[in-house]
This record gives sequence, C-alpha cells and structure tokens, in this order.
Amino acid sequence: MSIRSRSDSVSEQNRAYKELIPWLPERGRVGYIPTEDWPSAGAIQLFYVAEYALTPRVIVIDTTPEFVIAHPGSPTGVDKGVVITPDRDPQLDGFVLYKTAESGLRIFRRAR
Repeated sequence: MSIRSRSDSVSEQNRAYKELIPWLPERGRVGYIPTEDWPSAGAIQLFYVAEYALTPRVIVIDTTPEFVIAHPGSPTGVDKGVVITPDRDPQLDGFVLYKTAESGLRIFRRAR
C-alpha cells in the first residue's frame, strides 16, 4: 500500500467517524467495539482514528458508557451481510440501535 492510499484511507475513516458527531454527547466517554481482527494494525488504526475524530469525547473499548460505537467489521456490525442486533450480541444487552451512519458505523444507546 502506498503512502498516498494509506492517507486516503485514514481520511475516509476520519470522515466516517465525524459523521457520528451529531448523535453523540458533546463530551464524556463513548464505548467502542473493535473489529473482529483486533488487535491487528488495521483495527488499531480504526480505533486511533476514532479517538482523533471524536475528540473531546473519550473513546474506550468498553460497553459501560451510555453510547457505544460498533464498526461494520465488529461482531455487532455487518458480517457477511447479516446485521447483528443487540438481541444477538450479549455485549449489547440493554442497548438499542440508535443510529446507523452511511459508512456502516452504528451507534447503540443504553435503553432506559
């Protein structure tokens, strides 16, 4: 992969995460479920881009915050055309799908 294509990939990922900003709290902790290939270099890059793009929010690999982001390649994302929902993933027990972005990123919110 050339430096240019890597840069373009990061720019695309950055745009995808910024797409979520209107549906997230302005500050505080936001949960994150990494892609299934965690901790590969690509999965770590996605996490770092999320941290950067969504600052000042603190992105944590955890499902204790009220809002949780799931990447399309995560167990709760889109896998082989099957959309995984909270009722299919015990990590998201007590959550509802709050927003699906054009990029495929999903935000789940703790049900009250």
